[in-house]
Order: sequence, then structure tokens, then C-alpha cells
Amino acid sequence: MTDFTFHSPNHKATKHIVLINTWRVINSKGGAERVFCELANALSLMNYDVSAICCDREQGKPGYPLSDKVHFFNAYRGIPTLYRSPFKNIRCFSFSRNNRRIKRKVLHSIWMSDSINDVIKKLPTVDLYISFQIETTYMLATKIKVKKPIVTMLHSTPEFYFNELGFSIYQKSINACSAITVLRPEFISQVRNRLPNVPIYCIPNAVTQFFTASNLKAKTIVCIARISPEKRLDLLIKSFTLVNKTFNDWKLVIYGDTNINPSYTGYLNKLSQSLQLTHCISFPGAISDIDYALSRASIFAFPSAFEGFGLALVEAMAKGLPSVACNDCSAVNTIIQDEINGLLAKPDPESFANALEKLISNENLRISLGNEARITASQYSAEKIFPLWDTLIKSLA
Repeated sequence: MTDFTFHSPNHKATKHIVLINTWRVINSKGGAERVFCELANALSLMNYDVSAICCDREQGKPGYPLSDKVHFFNAYRGIPTLYRSPFKNIRCFSFSRNNRRIKRKVLHSIWMSDSINDVIKKLPTVDLYISFQIETTYMLATKIKVKKPIVTMLHSTPEFYFNELGFSIYQKSINACSAITVLRPEFISQVRNRLPNVPIYCIPNAVTQFFTASNLKAKTIVCIARISPEKRLDLLIKSFTLVNKTFNDWKLVIYGDTNINPSYTGYLNKLSQSLQLTHCISFPGAISDIDYALSRASIFAFPSAFEGFGLALVEAMAKGLPSVACNDCSAVNTIIQDEINGLLAKPDPESFANALEKLISNENLRISLGNEARITASQYSAEKIFPLWDTLIKSLA
């Protein structure tokens, strides 16, 4: 959990800020879910009145701690009958597969909008909404028709959203919102080319700053990532196969939610078995204690195909771990400076394995890259990042 003690100057009147995340929140350990909880907590520390809304069919509490000062609501009340099969299939019928999928997205937005609006109508006056998905912005602007400013957060590379089926439905609403936030400076021009009317701000994720660094002597490579194809964990396993031929006393530990894409999780397990590496590769599942995981490793591996920021990567850097990532990965290939604070490899097993072996065989290199990595990560401390939100909110609310 990001430590944050900043208090903004007293506001003339307490502003009510509403955060809405319509993806997974309950019992979920992903990056966006963590940002959702930590941003809500930070805004409450800055003397804002904060409400956090999700619409998650899971019941329980968010996967990360929320302050008692934050008003949390799960708007999910079940899917109405007319929005389920077979009625959904009838209402979304089209001979075009893409048209059917787009109609389902719109239908999904309608029932979810009704559920969220039921919560919003019971809230005190809202001064500003922070939307965690482009679909959520569409719901707020087009379906619920809120009159207050909406800030849309983009948690991944802009191309991820622009290439999404149905983006054309959301584009008008996003282009008319009060602001968009991106996680890296290079994303600003990409967004402006597609959404020319909306102000765009770069506000990176806040990163936990650890008091102590890893000692980099453990013979363990660690990866923390959602178990999903875009994280390219199969590339990491294939690379580790080559590493294991020379350095068979090293282990690979991959932390991440195994339930998001069970078929991909199954594929990775079968891949490990077929390569006869189950004795040195493990999948412990999602991890709450990041410090614990990073403290017991000497190298951080991050083979993602694309990222909006790479929160797990920068946390590993804050712990002083040298990292290996791919040179084609957005955001990551600008955070990591090759041979300075980490290593960038081509997205193939041989190149990635060579980079891992370079670090395995040279402890001094691990130490020097790790020291520079900590300096890089310090740029993203909570004390530097959350005041940017305070400034943005004051300008809009």
C-alpha cells in the first residue's frame, strides 16, 4: 500500500469526488484496482469527501484497503431478465458478428448505468467524477447524463483503447469530458490525435517507496503480473528454459491472479510441465505483500507486450531490483533505460534469456542497475504524484 501523508491546504468548501470503476474491484489484486483504492484514500487525506463506486458481481470488500473515510458502494444488484439470454441474444441479433458484440456492449452499459445511477441519486451533491474506464465515461455522460465534470483515466497505452471494438460508440463522450489522464508523457500526443477536444494530463501512478533494498543474492527471478496473454508469460517461461541449462540452481516465481484467464493459466502450467521445469517454476497466485515477494528475489522479469505504466515494474525498481523487459513494450521501454537502470531485450526467448543470464552472472551489474532503478522509481513517490490530482481537481471542480 502506497504510504501517503500529504495534506493539501484547506479548501474553501469540501468537494465531493466520486470514483467509479466498473471493472473488477471486489477481492481483486490488479493494478487498476489498486490505483482505485489508493487514489480514493489519498483524496480523502487531502480533505475531499470521497465516494468510490463499483459494479462487481462478486460480493465482499475491495482487494486493497480502503480508508474508513471513503464511502464505498457496490452498485451490482443482478442483471435484469431482459438483459440476459435468450432475450439478450434476440435484442442484439445481427448477421455481423462485430455488430452483435457492439450491441451487447451497449446493452451491458444500459443495465449497469441504471444500477450505478441508483447509487448516485442517493449521494450528496457531486462536484467531480473520476472514471476508470472509457465505457464508464460513456455511461456517465450519455446514459446517466451527469452535469458535473468527468475525468477519464486511461490505464493502458492509448492504442489499446483505440483498437477496442466499440470505441466509436464511446469516442464522442470521451472527447467531450472535462479531462483525460494518461500515465506517460509520450501518450499525450497519441490521445490528442484521436481526441482533439479534451484536455490531456500526464499523471503517473504513485509507487511505494521501500525503506530497504533487496540484497540481490537470492537465486530467484520474480515476475508480478496478471496471468493473461498480453503479459507474455509464456515468453518468460521459454526464456527461463534456456537459462536453466546453464544456471539450474535458479528459480522463477510468477505472482499473479490465476483466475482472470483460466485457459492461459492452464497453458502456462502445461508448458512448464512439458519443459520439465515444475521443480523450479511456481505460480503462487496474487500477492498482497509486494515487499515480501521482491525481497526474496535478485532479478525482476517483465515480458509484457504493452503497458500503460507498469506499476509492478516500477515497484520492483523501487526495491532496487534490476529488471529485464522487452524493447517493444510501450511505457516500459521509456521507463527502463537500457544498461542504465535495467535491461531491454527483444521479445524472443533467446534475447530475453541472454539478458537474464547477463544479470545472473554479474552481481555487481545487478547492484549498479538496481541502485539507478531506485533513483528512477523515486520520481513516482506518492508525495510527488497525488498533489497533481489535487491541482487537477481544483482546476475543474
